[in-house]
Amino acid sequence: MTYRFNLNSSDGDNGSDKVIYQQKPVSVSVYANHKRSWINLTLCYFLVAFAIYMTSMAVMASGKQSNDTVPMAIDELKAVGQGEMQWLFISLYQAKLYSVDGQYKAKSYPHALDITYEVDIDKEDLVSATQDQWGKLSFEGQKYQRWLGQLSSIWPDIKSGDKLTFVVTDNSHSQFYHNGELLASLEQPGFADAFLAIWLSPNTSRPALRKQLLGINRSKQ
Repeated sequence: MTYRFNLNSSDGDNGSDKVIYQQKPVSVSVYANHKRSWINLTLCYFLVAFAIYMTSMAVMASGKQSNDTVPMAIDELKAVGQGEMQWLFISLYQAKLYSVDGQYKAKSYPHALDITYEVDIDKEDLVSATQDQWGKLSFEGQKYQRWLGQLSSIWPDIKSGDKLTFVVTDNSHSQFYHNGELLASLEQPGFADAFLAIWLSPNTSRPALRKQLLGINRSKQ
């Protein structure tokens, strides 16, 4: 495109000087390239944002599913009793026992033991305490040593406020949960009864806690 400017005030003067300015044409290809780059960049941002959103939704859904597992199992049961475990006036944990009808029967399934810890405990100390309690109940032998090894690989280190839940579907099938997340499913005949015996056996080292869990004092009121 060309612009013509007449520098002489007289339109009729043929000798007037003229200056001609010629505008360079805008490159269509450059404009198109910039437009495509902007579109591609916008699309990339959108795809990244969408991927982040979908990932976060998947994580939230996974967390909700795992956290709902234990409450759903316990919601189908009724509380039998609850009690507190202390050592030298220090509260170690709060325990609750659940069964189908609110009454505990050793061979009646399912039932669950729910423990909320009030102190930090390393898993090695948990396994050691389990071994000590089994020893006091005269539970000894290779199968108990094998079970202790399995517990060492299953249990995590416990922090104050953590919840460890033991759900028993029958004498051969049980599950451990940590804060609602499944740790392991066990298919070990006799393990569930042996583990619960730490709290529920008549020979337990904590008879007062046993009575609380079984609701014995409550039933007499």
